[in-house]
Amino acid sequence: MQAQSELMGYYMNNTGTDLYLNPAKTTDARLSWVLPSGYYGHGIHGSSVLRLFRSGGISSARLTDDLQTQNSMLFGGQLSLFGFNYSQNNFSIQIGQNLKTHLQVDYNYTLIDMILNGNAGYIGKNVNIGPYLDALMYNELYLGGSYAIGNLRLGAKIKKLNGVANVYTPQNTFSIYTDEKIYELSFTNKYHIYTNSYSDSWDNVWQSLKFWGNDGWALDLGLEAKINDQFKVSGTLLDMGSINWKNNTKKIISEGTYDINGINLEGIFTDTISVFDFDTLGNLFNFEVLEENYKTPLPVQLYLGFQYLPTEQWEINALYYDRFSAGRSHPAFMVMGKYKPSDYFHTGLSYTINRYSYFNLGWSAELHAKWFHAFIAFDNITDIFTPLSSDYFNVRMGTMVDLWRKKI
Repeated sequence: MQAQSELMGYYMNNTGTDLYLNPAKTTDARLSWVLPSGYYGHGIHGSSVLRLFRSGGISSARLTDDLQTQNSMLFGGQLSLFGFNYSQNNFSIQIGQNLKTHLQVDYNYTLIDMILNGNAGYIGKNVNIGPYLDALMYNELYLGGSYAIGNLRLGAKIKKLNGVANVYTPQNTFSIYTDEKIYELSFTNKYHIYTNSYSDSWDNVWQSLKFWGNDGWALDLGLEAKINDQFKVSGTLLDMGSINWKNNTKKIISEGTYDINGINLEGIFTDTISVFDFDTLGNLFNFEVLEENYKTPLPVQLYLGFQYLPTEQWEINALYYDRFSAGRSHPAFMVMGKYKPSDYFHTGLSYTINRYSYFNLGWSAELHAKWFHAFIAFDNITDIFTPLSSDYFNVRMGTMVDLWRKKI
């Protein structure tokens, strides 16, 4: 799954990437082979990545400069290993395999402030500083198809999932109260960490990539409707499913209320947060470790698209995107213009607004030879040379080969 919205690729027809984002799409050729392609994306609401670090640790000043009341960091990648699409008359069939990674961390300003400055500013207040974490790597093998009924084309994709690695906090309540009279700390916790341990051995990693153990299923649904020769609408729901974790699973649980005297939270950390005394915190709470199976849902993605074709050379596209994870919404909106000076080359510019950045200028390029297709797309081209200092960035590139072209 993408950690962040992949928007321009939704309108890159006949490249293979549109097949990932809408199962109702198909290719012009009868049989197409989508070669390995890659995707990376991130979105940061708060301090951007490079601003956090200095030589020797994390800078306190840089860390707090851009922090919001609620902050989040999302990172994601996808390695599309292969894909095939067969299309004939009104129907199409597609199969393929992807390896996906995803990391989401949600945290509030209070957590960072207490780490840096202690709890003196929160005397007499009850504050929750528990962060949310979802780190996931999984493999998916999919089978899908689409069918056209008049001007309406419907598509669906079923995906067999295999989890490789995971850390997940379904419960993240970690409340702290500092008594204003006796300065006693009271912790009220319901904090659960679920994890799937795996070995660094290549043999074990290879075994985890096979389709047994941490199994799951997911469903993608899509549609595309042609209103007339100039207007189209489309929609997609992706990754409606979950993974059941069974191999080397652990639940690390802290629940209850704890009263502690004489502890200043600031003393647990060094000035640059280079060293963190985990043993100090570990001894404060009664952590229970259980070897139990668990289930994690995939973040569901929604696409709603509108396309206007004023001429054969121009497209005007609009797209609403949302991503739902842990009860949180991550919306984005894009407008895009695409110019097709010939059948062989297409290029596009886009503007995207989301919660991470209000100004994102994107660019895409497509090469369509007789039997070969290649593309590259950025939803934020302005930070191409400094992507990690950007609040929002993604890139997708890949190729596709037509193995059997349709007869004209």
